[in-house]
Amino acid sequence: MDTTASPKVTVIIPVWNGGDFIGNAIASVLAQTLGDFELIVVDDASTDNTVDVVGAIHDQDARITVLHQPERMGVSAARNRGLDMARGAFVAVLDADDVWLPQRLAIMVDVLEQHGVDLVADQQTLVEFGTGRTLGLTMRDAWMQGGADIPLSDFVLMDWPGRKDTRNIGLIKAVMRRSTIERAGVRYDETVHLGEDFLFYACLLVSGARMRFVSTPLYAYSVRTHSLSQLTTPTTGQIEVNRLLREWLCAHGRQRADYARVRMILDYREKALWLQYLLWSLQTRHFLLALRTLPRIGIDVCFLWVMDFVRRKLHLVQSDFNPAIIGKIERRMPLCRPP
Repeated sequence: MDTTASPKVTVIIPVWNGGDFIGNAIASVLAQTLGDFELIVVDDASTDNTVDVVGAIHDQDARITVLHQPERMGVSAARNRGLDMARGAFVAVLDADDVWLPQRLAIMVDVLEQHGVDLVADQQTLVEFGTGRTLGLTMRDAWMQGGADIPLSDFVLMDWPGRKDTRNIGLIKAVMRRSTIERAGVRYDETVHLGEDFLFYACLLVSGARMRFVSTPLYAYSVRTHSLSQLTTPTTGQIEVNRLLREWLCAHGRQRADYARVRMILDYREKALWLQYLLWSLQTRHFLLALRTLPRIGIDVCFLWVMDFVRRKLHLVQSDFNPAIIGKIERRMPLCRPP
Protein backbone atom coordinates (compact mmCIF):
# COMPACT_ATOMS: atom_id res chain seq x y z
CA MET A 1 0.00 0.00 0.00
CA ASP A 2 1.20 3.50 -0.78
CA THR A 3 1.69 5.16 2.60
CA THR A 4 2.78 8.53 1.20
CA ALA A 5 -0.73 9.72 0.44
CA SER A 6 -3.83 9.25 2.57
CA PRO A 7 -6.89 7.78 0.84
CA LYS A 8 -10.20 9.58 0.82
CA VAL A 9 -12.03 6.71 2.56
CA THR A 10 -11.07 3.95 4.96
CA VAL A 11 -13.34 0.91 4.73
CA ILE A 12 -13.34 -1.44 7.74
CA ILE A 13 -14.65 -5.01 7.54
CA PRO A 14 -14.54 -7.03 10.77
CA VAL A 15 -14.90 -10.76 10.20
CA TRP A 16 -15.05 -13.96 12.20
CA ASN A 17 -15.42 -17.31 10.43
CA GLY A 18 -16.71 -15.64 7.29
CA GLY A 19 -14.86 -17.66 4.68
CA ASP A 20 -18.08 -18.52 2.86
CA PHE A 21 -19.18 -14.91 2.32
CA ILE A 22 -16.38 -12.43 3.04
CA GLY A 23 -15.34 -12.59 -0.62
CA ASN A 24 -18.65 -11.04 -1.70
CA ALA A 25 -18.30 -8.18 0.77
CA ILE A 26 -14.76 -7.39 -0.38
CA ALA A 27 -15.78 -7.65 -4.04
CA SER A 28 -18.54 -5.07 -3.49
CA VAL A 29 -15.95 -2.66 -2.06
CA LEU A 30 -13.48 -3.22 -4.89
CA ALA A 31 -16.32 -2.55 -7.37
CA GLN A 32 -16.97 0.97 -6.01
CA THR A 33 -17.00 3.76 -8.57
CA LEU A 34 -15.00 5.82 -6.06
CA GLY A 35 -11.71 3.98 -6.00
CA ASP A 36 -9.71 6.23 -3.66
CA PHE A 37 -9.97 4.07 -0.55
CA GLU A 38 -8.07 1.71 1.68
CA LEU A 39 -9.75 -1.49 2.85
CA ILE A 40 -8.86 -2.82 6.29
CA VAL A 41 -10.08 -6.35 6.99
CA VAL A 42 -9.83 -7.27 10.68
CA ASP A 43 -9.89 -11.02 11.24
CA ASP A 44 -11.22 -11.76 14.72
CA ALA A 45 -9.24 -15.00 15.20
CA SER A 46 -11.25 -17.03 12.69
CA THR A 47 -10.97 -20.81 12.80
CA ASP A 48 -12.24 -21.50 9.28
CA ASN A 49 -10.70 -20.57 5.91
CA THR A 50 -11.31 -16.82 6.29
CA VAL A 51 -7.59 -16.01 6.40
CA ASP A 52 -6.94 -17.95 3.19
CA VAL A 53 -9.84 -16.32 1.33
CA VAL A 54 -8.90 -12.80 2.41
CA GLY A 55 -5.19 -13.46 1.80
CA ALA A 56 -5.80 -14.52 -1.79
CA ILE A 57 -7.74 -11.31 -2.52
CA HIS A 58 -5.19 -9.20 -0.65
CA ASP A 59 -2.41 -10.43 -2.95
CA GLN A 60 -4.30 -8.99 -5.93
CA ASP A 61 -5.01 -5.46 -4.64
CA ALA A 62 -2.57 -3.21 -2.77
CA ARG A 63 -5.40 -1.18 -1.25
CA ILE A 64 -6.22 -4.07 1.10
CA THR A 65 -4.66 -4.44 4.55
CA VAL A 66 -5.35 -7.50 6.70
CA LEU A 67 -5.10 -7.34 10.48
CA HIS A 68 -5.31 -10.36 12.78
CA GLN A 69 -6.65 -10.28 16.32
CA PRO A 70 -4.67 -12.50 18.74
CA GLU A 71 -7.92 -13.95 20.07
CA ARG A 72 -11.60 -13.52 19.45
CA MET A 73 -12.45 -10.14 20.94
CA GLY A 74 -15.75 -9.24 19.25
CA VAL A 75 -16.91 -6.99 16.45
CA SER A 76 -16.51 -3.75 18.42
CA ALA A 77 -12.86 -4.48 19.25
CA ALA A 78 -12.22 -5.38 15.60
CA ARG A 79 -13.78 -2.12 14.39
CA ASN A 80 -11.80 -0.14 16.94
CA ARG A 81 -8.56 -1.66 15.73
CA GLY A 82 -9.51 -0.68 12.21
CA LEU A 83 -10.29 2.87 13.38
CA ASP A 84 -6.90 3.09 15.08
CA MET A 85 -5.21 2.18 11.78
CA ALA A 86 -7.44 4.32 9.54
CA ARG A 87 -5.86 7.03 7.36
CA GLY A 88 -8.81 8.15 5.27
CA ALA A 89 -10.68 11.42 5.66
CA PHE A 90 -13.88 9.36 5.91
CA VAL A 91 -14.60 5.99 7.50
CA ALA A 92 -17.12 3.38 6.37
CA VAL A 93 -17.91 0.11 8.12
CA LEU A 94 -19.18 -2.95 6.28
CA ASP A 95 -20.28 -6.18 7.93
CA ALA A 96 -18.67 -9.27 6.44
CA ASP A 97 -21.96 -10.81 5.26
CA ASP A 98 -23.33 -7.61 3.70
CA VAL A 99 -22.61 -5.91 0.36
CA TRP A 100 -22.70 -2.44 -1.17
CA LEU A 101 -24.07 -1.16 -4.43
CA PRO A 102 -21.20 0.10 -6.66
CA GLN A 103 -22.04 3.81 -6.35
CA ARG A 104 -22.47 3.83 -2.55
CA LEU A 105 -19.18 5.45 -1.53
CA ALA A 106 -19.36 8.07 -4.27
CA ILE A 107 -22.88 9.16 -3.28
CA MET A 108 -22.24 9.14 0.46
CA VAL A 109 -18.96 11.05 0.25
CA ASP A 110 -20.58 13.59 -2.07
CA VAL A 111 -23.26 14.31 0.56
CA LEU A 112 -20.62 14.59 3.29
CA GLU A 113 -18.58 17.07 1.27
CA GLN A 114 -21.45 19.11 -0.17
CA HIS A 115 -23.31 19.65 3.08
CA GLY A 116 -20.41 19.61 5.55
CA VAL A 117 -22.07 17.01 7.77
CA ASP A 118 -20.22 14.40 9.82
CA LEU A 119 -22.32 11.28 9.30
CA VAL A 120 -24.39 10.09 6.35
CA ALA A 121 -26.54 6.96 6.49
CA ASP A 122 -28.50 5.40 3.65
CA GLN A 123 -31.63 3.30 3.34
CA GLN A 124 -30.97 -0.45 3.36
CA THR A 125 -32.38 -3.42 1.52
CA LEU A 126 -33.04 -6.36 3.81
CA VAL A 127 -31.98 -9.60 2.09
CA GLU A 128 -32.18 -13.21 3.18
CA PHE A 129 -28.78 -14.71 3.88
CA GLY A 130 -27.82 -17.45 1.47
CA THR A 131 -30.59 -16.86 -1.08
CA GLY A 132 -30.35 -13.10 -1.64
CA ARG A 133 -34.15 -12.87 -1.56
CA THR A 134 -35.30 -9.30 -0.92
CA LEU A 135 -37.32 -8.96 2.27
CA GLY A 136 -38.01 -5.24 2.10
CA LEU A 137 -36.42 -2.06 3.40
CA THR A 138 -35.05 -1.72 6.91
CA MET A 139 -36.12 1.87 7.64
CA ARG A 140 -39.28 3.91 7.17
CA ASP A 141 -39.12 5.84 3.90
CA ALA A 142 -40.42 8.93 5.68
CA TRP A 143 -37.32 9.00 7.88
CA MET A 144 -34.94 8.95 4.94
CA GLN A 145 -36.53 11.85 3.08
CA GLY A 146 -36.14 15.60 3.45
CA GLY A 147 -32.39 16.16 3.22
CA ALA A 148 -32.25 17.94 6.59
CA ASP A 149 -29.98 17.29 9.57
CA ILE A 150 -31.25 14.68 12.03
CA PRO A 151 -31.52 16.05 15.59
CA LEU A 152 -30.24 13.87 18.42
CA SER A 153 -33.72 13.67 19.94
CA ASP A 154 -35.24 12.40 16.68
CA PHE A 155 -32.46 9.84 16.28
CA VAL A 156 -33.16 8.40 19.74
CA LEU A 157 -36.91 8.35 19.13
CA MET A 158 -36.33 6.47 15.87
CA ASP A 159 -35.02 3.63 18.01
CA TRP A 160 -38.07 3.64 20.28
CA PRO A 161 -38.94 0.13 21.51
CA GLY A 162 -42.11 -1.60 20.44
CA ARG A 163 -42.38 -0.13 16.94
CA LYS A 164 -43.65 -2.63 14.39
CA ASP A 165 -43.44 -0.46 11.27
CA THR A 166 -39.65 -0.46 10.97
CA ARG A 167 -36.38 -1.97 12.16
CA ASN A 168 -34.21 -0.31 14.77
CA ILE A 169 -32.36 2.74 13.47
CA GLY A 170 -29.20 1.23 14.93
CA LEU A 171 -29.00 -1.10 11.92
CA ILE A 172 -27.77 1.75 9.72
CA LYS A 173 -24.13 1.81 8.63
CA ALA A 174 -23.06 5.43 8.36
CA VAL A 175 -20.12 6.82 6.45
CA MET A 176 -18.38 9.18 8.88
CA ARG A 177 -15.88 12.01 8.97
CA ARG A 178 -12.82 10.58 10.75
CA SER A 179 -11.76 13.92 12.24
CA THR A 180 -15.13 14.13 14.01
CA ILE A 181 -14.67 10.68 15.52
CA GLU A 182 -11.20 11.53 16.78
CA ARG A 183 -12.22 14.95 18.11
CA ALA A 184 -15.13 13.42 20.05
CA GLY A 185 -12.99 10.56 21.34
CA VAL A 186 -15.68 8.01 20.50
CA ARG A 187 -15.01 4.32 20.01
CA TYR A 188 -17.27 1.27 19.80
CA ASP A 189 -18.01 0.06 23.33
CA GLU A 190 -16.41 -3.38 23.55
CA THR A 191 -18.67 -4.42 26.42
CA VAL A 192 -21.78 -4.01 24.25
CA HIS A 193 -22.85 -6.88 22.00
CA LEU A 194 -26.21 -5.55 20.79
CA GLY A 195 -26.83 -1.94 19.85
CA GLU A 196 -23.18 -0.93 19.58
CA ASP A 197 -23.82 0.94 16.31
CA PHE A 198 -26.70 2.95 17.77
CA LEU A 199 -24.61 3.85 20.82
CA PHE A 200 -21.64 4.88 18.65
CA TYR A 201 -23.69 7.17 16.40
CA ALA A 202 -25.69 8.66 19.28
CA CYS A 203 -22.51 9.49 21.22
CA LEU A 204 -21.19 11.30 18.16
CA LEU A 205 -24.42 13.29 17.91
CA VAL A 206 -24.23 14.15 21.62
CA SER A 207 -20.73 15.48 20.95
CA GLY A 208 -22.04 17.85 18.28
CA ALA A 209 -21.81 15.79 15.08
CA ARG A 210 -24.28 16.52 12.26
CA MET A 211 -26.07 13.68 10.51
CA ARG A 212 -28.12 13.28 7.34
CA PHE A 213 -29.91 10.42 5.62
CA VAL A 214 -29.89 9.31 1.98
CA SER A 215 -33.16 7.84 0.71
CA THR A 216 -31.59 5.54 -1.89
CA PRO A 217 -30.98 1.98 -0.62
CA LEU A 218 -27.27 1.45 -1.29
CA TYR A 219 -26.53 -1.13 1.43
CA ALA A 220 -27.76 -4.75 1.33
CA TYR A 221 -28.23 -5.92 4.91
CA SER A 222 -28.07 -9.70 5.21
CA VAL A 223 -30.21 -11.45 7.80
CA ARG A 224 -30.84 -15.08 8.66
CA THR A 225 -34.58 -15.69 8.45
CA HIS A 226 -34.64 -17.49 11.79
CA SER A 227 -33.04 -14.45 13.44
CA LEU A 228 -35.54 -11.85 12.22
CA SER A 229 -37.31 -11.88 15.58
CA GLN A 230 -34.04 -11.04 17.31
CA LEU A 231 -34.13 -7.60 15.68
CA THR A 232 -37.17 -6.68 17.79
CA THR A 233 -36.96 -8.94 20.87
CA PRO A 234 -36.29 -6.77 23.95
CA THR A 235 -33.13 -7.54 25.89
CA THR A 236 -31.40 -6.18 28.95
CA GLY A 237 -28.52 -5.35 26.58
CA GLN A 238 -30.63 -2.59 25.01
CA ILE A 239 -31.36 -1.21 28.45
CA GLU A 240 -27.63 -1.16 29.17
CA VAL A 241 -27.02 0.75 25.92
CA ASN A 242 -29.61 3.32 27.02
CA ARG A 243 -27.81 3.68 30.36
CA LEU A 244 -24.42 4.13 28.68
CA LEU A 245 -25.83 6.76 26.32
CA ARG A 246 -27.36 8.65 29.25
CA GLU A 247 -23.97 8.61 31.00
CA TRP A 248 -22.27 9.96 27.86
CA LEU A 249 -24.92 12.67 27.57
CA CYS A 250 -24.39 13.73 31.19
CA ALA A 251 -20.61 13.77 30.76
CA HIS A 252 -20.36 15.40 27.33
CA GLY A 253 -23.71 17.02 26.52
CA ARG A 254 -24.75 19.19 29.45
CA GLN A 255 -23.96 22.31 27.42
CA ARG A 256 -26.47 21.32 24.72
CA ALA A 257 -29.58 23.47 24.43
CA ASP A 258 -31.69 20.30 24.19
CA TYR A 259 -30.00 18.53 27.11
CA ALA A 260 -33.10 18.41 29.33
CA ARG A 261 -35.30 17.19 26.49
CA VAL A 262 -32.92 14.42 25.41
CA ARG A 263 -32.37 13.37 29.03
CA MET A 264 -36.12 13.04 29.53
CA ILE A 265 -36.46 11.02 26.33
CA LEU A 266 -33.74 8.62 27.50
CA ASP A 267 -35.36 8.28 30.92
CA TYR A 268 -38.68 7.32 29.37
CA ARG A 269 -37.02 5.20 26.72
CA GLU A 270 -35.61 3.08 29.54
CA LYS A 271 -39.11 2.69 30.96
CA ALA A 272 -40.35 1.71 27.51
CA LEU A 273 -37.60 -0.90 27.21
CA TRP A 274 -38.48 -2.35 30.59
CA LEU A 275 -42.14 -2.38 29.59
CA GLN A 276 -41.29 -4.36 26.44
CA TYR A 277 -39.24 -6.69 28.60
CA LEU A 278 -42.19 -7.09 30.97
CA LEU A 279 -44.53 -7.96 28.10
CA TRP A 280 -42.02 -10.45 26.72
CA SER A 281 -41.72 -12.03 30.18
CA LEU A 282 -45.49 -12.44 30.38
CA GLN A 283 -45.72 -13.89 26.87
CA THR A 284 -43.02 -16.45 27.65
CA ARG A 285 -44.57 -17.22 31.06
CA HIS A 286 -41.62 -15.94 33.08
CA PHE A 287 -43.99 -14.53 35.69
CA LEU A 288 -41.45 -14.09 38.46
CA LEU A 289 -39.21 -12.14 36.10
CA ALA A 290 -42.18 -9.99 35.09
CA LEU A 291 -42.96 -9.26 38.74
CA ARG A 292 -39.37 -8.17 39.35
CA THR A 293 -39.50 -5.92 36.30
CA LEU A 294 -42.66 -4.07 37.32
CA PRO A 295 -41.05 -1.62 39.79
CA ARG A 296 -38.63 -0.44 37.09
CA ILE A 297 -41.53 0.77 34.96
CA GLY A 298 -43.85 2.42 37.43
CA ILE A 299 -47.54 1.84 38.06
CA ASP A 300 -48.51 5.01 36.19
CA VAL A 301 -46.81 3.91 32.96
CA CYS A 302 -48.27 0.40 33.23
CA PHE A 303 -51.72 1.91 33.73
CA LEU A 304 -51.29 4.07 30.62
CA TRP A 305 -50.27 1.03 28.60
CA VAL A 306 -53.25 -1.03 29.82
CA MET A 307 -55.66 1.79 28.95
CA ASP A 308 -54.10 2.12 25.51
CA PHE A 309 -54.26 -1.65 24.98
CA VAL A 310 -57.98 -1.62 25.75
CA ARG A 311 -58.55 1.31 23.41
CA ARG A 312 -56.74 -0.47 20.60
CA LYS A 313 -58.71 -3.67 21.18
CA LEU A 314 -61.91 -1.64 20.98
CA HIS A 315 -60.56 -0.03 17.78
CA LEU A 316 -60.77 3.40 19.32
CA VAL A 317 -57.18 4.14 18.33
CA GLN A 318 -54.66 2.62 15.95
CA SER A 319 -50.92 2.58 16.57
CA ASP A 320 -47.89 0.73 15.26
CA PHE A 321 -45.69 1.28 18.30
CA ASN A 322 -46.12 1.49 22.04
CA PRO A 323 -47.80 4.88 22.54
CA ALA A 324 -48.38 4.68 26.28
CA ILE A 325 -45.06 6.13 27.33
CA ILE A 326 -44.99 8.43 24.28
CA GLY A 327 -48.30 9.86 25.45
CA LYS A 328 -46.92 10.46 28.90
CA ILE A 329 -43.89 12.23 27.46
CA GLU A 330 -46.05 14.37 25.19
CA ARG A 331 -48.09 15.56 28.14
CA ARG A 332 -44.84 16.50 29.88
CA MET A 333 -43.21 17.90 26.77
CA PRO A 334 -45.45 18.45 23.71
CA LEU A 335 -42.52 18.69 21.26
CA CYS A 336 -41.36 15.17 22.08
CA ARG A 337 -43.08 13.09 19.42
CA PRO A 338 -41.58 10.15 17.50
CA PRO A 339 -41.07 10.93 13.81
